[in-house]
Amino acid sequence: MGSVERGVDFFRALLSVVHIAEKQGVRDILHGGDILDTTRLTSQVSEQLQEIDLACREAGIRMHVISGNHDACKPHWIESIRKVRERLSDKERGGIYLVDNQTISIGDAKKGDTLRVLCLPSMPSDVFLQRATADTENADVLLWHGPIREFCGYPDPTALSITDLPTNIYAAILLGDIHIREFKTHNDCLVGYPGATEVAKSGDPIDCTCSLMEWDRTRGMKVVENIPVANRPVYPRRLDSEEKVQAVMQELRQIKNKPALFLINYADSLEDVRTRLNMVAGPNTLVRSRSYTIGDAVSLASAFGFQAAQMDAKPPEAFLQGIVPPDSDIGRTAAILLNPDADHATVLRDFVDRLEPSI
Repeated sequence: MGSVERGVDFFRALLSVVHIAEKQGVRDILHGGDILDTTRLTSQVSEQLQEIDLACREAGIRMHVISGNHDACKPHWIESIRKVRERLSDKERGGIYLVDNQTISIGDAKKGDTLRVLCLPSMPSDVFLQRATADTENADVLLWHGPIREFCGYPDPTALSITDLPTNIYAAILLGDIHIREFKTHNDCLVGYPGATEVAKSGDPIDCTCSLMEWDRTRGMKVVENIPVANRPVYPRRLDSEEKVQAVMQELRQIKNKPALFLINYADSLEDVRTRLNMVAGPNTLVRSRSYTIGDAVSLASAFGFQAAQMDAKPPEAFLQGIVPPDSDIGRTAAILLNPDADHATVLRDFVDRLEPSI
């Protein structure tokens, strides 16, 4: 939530998770963070959060949420929930709950069948490891918002390896942050990401789901089913000819006013692709287009190779100035990366987010 154009899509997707949980008889939802993609708690975002909170309360479902690296808004988004909850009876069981740095219990304590979850928000990997390995409350499951190398689709020097994780302590380590649905087992510990509830960026999986999980103290944690959530239909298309452009234009005409998201990757040798597609798209259809070219990539690689051969006696700053404009985004990013004390992984990830903004 929080996106100007797609905020409603993200809201509906999360609301559908609540409805799925109610239908499945689930009473607790673990949310791995980034419930928002904004640093501003607007009135629309507050109303959407309150509606999801109401749906949880009416269904008797608790949604346990940790803070991610994209939802650090001020005031904190939980404040919009607290204002409403202050007027409610303490007997209300359901709702959205922020559980940063808490160990929560899920299940029926009277039956002695409870799952204890240590919930850690986004934090540096070394701090996370200290907290995770120093668990003194005997949690069964660890919930964290952060990157694990074996699941990353990009190099991240701050990402931990699955072998770094305290898999000998927990039955499962459930993660947020990376938009991928994948689980692995290490030391009989289930480790993985359930994926995003909506397509947020180009390259995200288009089959968005929530993971229905089952806990048994003897058998541990397992994924029972990945259930599709309510999403705007997504149509990824790669256009390398005029015939394919015409075919997509026909698709857009046929869809008319139905909600849809077209992710277009087109050869820049084709003329006016963005304009032509947007002209035939209906008011409820979103078209996100970006161009690609092989020729420019080859030329850029050649330029870097030539410059590298000439830089024997030059400092890195001088080499940089000859390649990218210093006042451009890539120039400023590259300048920061020259500082050995910079948080290189965060700088690169922020740059990629700006390069491929949320869709």
